Amino acid sequence: MYHLYQAGNVTFDAMLLATIAMMGSFGPVTALSSLSNNLNQTLASGERVLSLLEEEPMVEELEGEVALSFEGASVEDVTFAYNEEIILKDCNINMKQGKVIGICGKSGCGKSTYLRMLSATLSAPDGQIFYRSKPLEDYPVLDYRKEVMLVPQQVFLFDGTIRENFDLFYDMREEKQPLDEDVQRFLSICCADFPLSANCATLSGGERQRVFLAIFLSAMPKVLLLDEPTAALDEQTSETLLHNLKQFCSQNNISVVCVCHNGELVRRFADQEIRLGEER
Repeated sequence: MYHLYQAGNVTFDAMLLATIAMMGSFGPVTALSSLSNNLNQTLASGERVLSLLEEEPMVEELEGEVALSFEGASVEDVTFAYNEEIILKDCNINMKQGKVIGICGKSGCGKSTYLRMLSATLSAPDGQIFYRSKPLEDYPVLDYRKEVMLVPQQVFLFDGTIRENFDLFYDMREEKQPLDEDVQRFLSICCADFPLSANCATLSGGERQRVFLAIFLSAMPKVLLLDEPTAALDEQTSETLLHNLKQFCSQNNISVVCVCHNGELVRRFADQEIRLGEER
């Protein structure tokens, strides 16, 4: 798996998630009594992860190192089509440090496709995406994805504790694991106030997404891409989550692009609103 990652054939996130899923089959000795259930859950997670691994990056990776001063990102006149059907047409974004961009629109209008292009999973056949004031293709894909991180609606976590999932993420990045109090702080920001000993297998889909978000937020990316982070939340929790994210990201110069079905929430919390699928 690691050699595929180095070659650019597997995304950083996919490799991490695949590793997490595979490690689910090595539960502690004290959990032997439930090993059968854990193995079944791990196999199911592995099948879901394989679908990610089949999706190869469509942005060519260049060799060499690139300067790492962040000067914002932008999308200029991007058009994208599936099977000759235009999904996105002449789209533009100008991302500023610490600002929140909200993207809303009807189902099927290309919101998630937009995020996939920004995360370098899809390339833009027409138009140009810039990062650090240079074309996206000028940056090594893997380095880019460590700084521009996508939190999808469907996430994959190891069926272990929240603390173990944080540790696995940082082990994969070969970085120092955060302290318990720091982990708890990021969980609180993301409205995921669970004990660190909580098993992720017992969490709902929305709860797992928020834990996943907390893990990625703790890595302090330059750009955070969020696909419907409030879809499974009530109105009050949605407002708290977006308020917390906006405050933290503004203080730490993290740009946020958030896809949200709730246009009213977008208008209240985003610094810029983009509506897709409407005549302009």
